[in-house]
Amino acid sequence: MAKVAFDPFDYAGKIQIEVEKIDSDKLENFENPIEIKKKIYGEKTGTSLPNNPNEITMIDTRDINWESIELKLTAEVKNSSRLEYAIIRFDCHWTQWNKSILVSKKTENNKATFSTNFNLLKRNVSSQVMVKVFFYDATENLLDMSQEFFIQSDGRDGPDITKGLFNIQAEDFTKIDDDRKWFSRVKKLDAINQSFALDIPDDEKITIFYNKAFGGFETLDSDGLSSLEKSINNFQKLFIGLAPFLIESIRSSYHLQKLEERYEENINTTDGEDKKVRDNNYEIKDLYKSDLLKFIKRELKNEDEFKRNKIEMLSQVLYKDDEDLNICLLNYLQDSHIERFDELSSRAVLAYQSQYYVPNPSKSIGNYLGKIRETLRKQNQQDKQDDQESKPQW
Repeated sequence: MAKVAFDPFDYAGKIQIEVEKIDSDKLENFENPIEIKKKIYGEKTGTSLPNNPNEITMIDTRDINWESIELKLTAEVKNSSRLEYAIIRFDCHWTQWNKSILVSKKTENNKATFSTNFNLLKRNVSSQVMVKVFFYDATENLLDMSQEFFIQSDGRDGPDITKGLFNIQAEDFTKIDDDRKWFSRVKKLDAINQSFALDIPDDEKITIFYNKAFGGFETLDSDGLSSLEKSINNFQKLFIGLAPFLIESIRSSYHLQKLEERYEENINTTDGEDKKVRDNNYEIKDLYKSDLLKFIKRELKNEDEFKRNKIEMLSQVLYKDDEDLNICLLNYLQDSHIERFDELSSRAVLAYQSQYYVPNPSKSIGNYLGKIRETLRKQNQQDKQDDQESKPQW
């Protein structure tokens, strides 16, 4: 049998993060900088650089008051002729904020380093922020990545929605004997041998039931798996999650449209004039944008917490090019009109992929797929060779 390396990445990249300034003031200028460092990096912090990339994987800002912190980011990996640049990626699942920073390579002592400063604003994040580095060649192929680094921005635990827009549950469709509504549809459509099904309640999370009896769907748990198997799991998750994400994006847009209609009814109760919120191109008129947004946010505050969190989260996923939640929400509202369905649905398909497979899905997952295909092809060649050798020689 041919032996093929099963993991394309070494995860050999290191990341070091140092807090240089708090609200524009250098740490050295505080009354007791050592105590500040201990709060941020832990009790063992001395006067030297606190977070050795081999030792510390988290900094903690819960016990300091801040609105912005300037971070010195340094990534390091073994140099190679192919290595060209790195992307340092921030992800905060609580607020759905993310940021990707492209950093060019510097070389010293056979080590490639990537260094930059970044100003993190507290208004953009809550709970835990994950930082990870991805190393690329000139043609955007992912070569390696770092372990994860975490910034604890405050004491808040993430809401339930951070675990995902959906519940995911394993079922063996061939062994279910009850009459749950979702499964009655499976039986009615003779779909017991299909890969997954959905339960779509009105005001709760969609549940995805994946069929363990479907070949290769034994588990979606990636713990302990090789990178190649993890990539298969990632594609399974992408496959079973895209349709529910579209459903949530569209039905949340319907809800926003209903709120807009309610607002339009309110502004038409004061006089006899027939006021329209949108113009002939179905754009929200500038005259109403600010007041309409305030109305929407006020109404959402009175909603079920899951529905409110879901709409805010989706607005930041769908319109993540803007870091202001108000603008994201207004853009989501803008595209919620039935005449803008094409724009919203097209955006949702792309946003889902880019949000959950970052920073470059076509390259990072593609890298894994290339290795899987390479493994299979070598195995196929070896099998053919074994078959030839096993034939009797006359």
